[in-house]
Amino acid sequence: WRPAQPQPATHVGGCAMFMPADVFRAIGLVDDAYFAYGEEDDLEARARRAGFALTRVNVPLWHYSEGSSERIPWKASILTMRNRIRYLIKNESLGVILRQVALVVHISCNPFARISRGFAYHRRLRPSNVLVNAGLLAYALGWNLVHLPQTLAARRRDNQAIASYLRTTATAPESGRLPTQAPPP
Repeated sequence: WRPAQPQPATHVGGCAMFMPADVFRAIGLVDDAYFAYGEEDDLEARARRAGFALTRVNVPLWHYSEGSSERIPWKASILTMRNRIRYLIKNESLGVILRQVALVVHISCNPFARISRGFAYHRRLRPSNVLVNAGLLAYALGWNLVHLPQTLAARRRDNQAIASYLRTTATAPESGRLPTQAPPP
């Protein structure tokens, strides 16, 4: 064992995440529309916009990754694609959304795309042949189109909660928050 060394991070895996209750009071709870895959990304993006810092600690963690999703690869693929697109709509600008959706299409549907089979995200985006993957992607895109009003409402609600939190803590420099930019519109 080595001494614990906290380091700034841009992502912390959901299986190893600890947060004080104040974060949830400030930004709200986990968005239950995700079900699996991407919910921690959404939560972390909102926390960062509210000025909270993510920290990774070098404590070993053993996690048997992808145990159940490898038995249901098509469902895992749909959830990964669907939730990635929802995350982008809720948290990113239009340019980022278009680039990232194009990347999902490239990884899942381009038979010549180089992917890392050791990377679980790539495996979930490409569970089968090009036709099956294109069908799964079409389903994920359709789901997001049908649920677009709810996703945009969730984006507005989250941004309002973050803006409210930032207004209430703007006069409290001892709050422990990091300086941050305003949430996206």
